[in-house]
Amino acid sequence: MKFEKRTIDLKNGVTMTLEEAKPEDAAELIRYIDQVGKETDNLLVDENGLGLTVEQEQSFLRATCAREDVIMLIGRINGTVMSTSQMGRKSNRPRARHMGVLAITVAKDYWGLGAGTAIINALFDFAKNAGIEIVELDVRADNERAIGLYKKTGFEIAGTHRRAMKMKDGTYHDNYLMQAFLQP
Repeated sequence: MKFEKRTIDLKNGVTMTLEEAKPEDAAELIRYIDQVGKETDNLLVDENGLGLTVEQEQSFLRATCAREDVIMLIGRINGTVMSTSQMGRKSNRPRARHMGVLAITVAKDYWGLGAGTAIINALFDFAKNAGIEIVELDVRADNERAIGLYKKTGFEIAGTHRRAMKMKDGTYHDNYLMQAFLQP
């Protein structure tokens, strides 16, 4: 097992359980992603969700679980998914093996309660053990709440991906590329 289950007390006094995703979580994860896709325009998924079958998601989770350099975590409160996150090596090529990519979602009801910070710190622990020295993520440039979280956990803005997101109405939004350096 790559990750030891953790319990984290959030600022509202509720306890979040953080554990590694398993193939049997597929249907629940699809429902969760469909939910958060409706809550915000800051994600790559929209109100239409992932568009995956349970079997496709199970296949993805089996492949993820089989790799030592990738992890997907689920945050739960009272047994209900309230967060998903993933950390993985960006490339297995020798000159880029030191880089990783982070993705995270937290259900809107739990924003600002410390869940994001705790999850990112858990993913950083995994990254360090996997030999990942630099972690990257993309964030919509006008998502001040997320940018604040990422800066608090050590990320810096490294560049701008212009017109990275195209909305249904035809408007574009820039994304920031952010990086955290886990090794000096």
